[in-house]
Amino acid sequence: MQALPDAIIASLQRQAKACRDLGSPFTAKVCEALAGEALPAGRTRARLAEWPLDPDGTASAVALRVTRSLHYRVLAGTAPDLAAVYPPNTASDAELSAAIAAAISAHDDAIAVELDQPPQTNETARAGLLLPGVLILSNRWSMPFDVFELGASAGLLQNLSRFRYDFGDWQWGDPAAPVRLEIEWRGAPFAHDIGAINIARRQGCDIAPVDATDPAQALHLRAAIWADQSARM
Repeated sequence: MQALPDAIIASLQRQAKACRDLGSPFTAKVCEALAGEALPAGRTRARLAEWPLDPDGTASAVALRVTRSLHYRVLAGTAPDLAAVYPPNTASDAELSAAIAAAISAHDDAIAVELDQPPQTNETARAGLLLPGVLILSNRWSMPFDVFELGASAGLLQNLSRFRYDFGDWQWGDPAAPVRLEIEWRGAPFAHDIGAINIARRQGCDIAPVDATDPAQALHLRAAIWADQSARM
């Protein structure tokens, strides 16, 4: 079986630590399994062994490309044995590793091709970090905004002014908005006017834009969310 470079193994291990630090112990275990015995011989392993995009796979988030493909099959219902060890189910490390290996073997050609797709990690909750800054700037200058977004993915954040936000002590946006975000606010109270904002133009660009009206592409976006983070899901 083709050996994985030490740099790729280290990248998987670094991603495992990052996932655990960010509250996703399950995805951390998936990355650790991939760095161990869960990556069978085949096209996927061969591609990782000769990863062309950067020396250790970190800049191109190679670990998250694999975890997304596995989660996609769980959500799509095409890997029932893998779904049986995914949240909300529990399994031992050995059972998880075996299920991952079996799923990769069964879907090897497709997963190897999907490694070409860059990670798309946009999600509406990120607007909760942008809105306070937009409100502060709007209060200071009372000028309209042009929203120009690099790496716009499916353009979810282009609609930041159309969401309803609940920061606990303060709220913003149309109470009838179909997208409602509960944002954890830390630190001092928000001491600024929370009136309307005026967005004049919205434009985004992406090297591999996602069409969220395509069910398959929308499911790939959902699959990029870590499986044990139910609030984000």
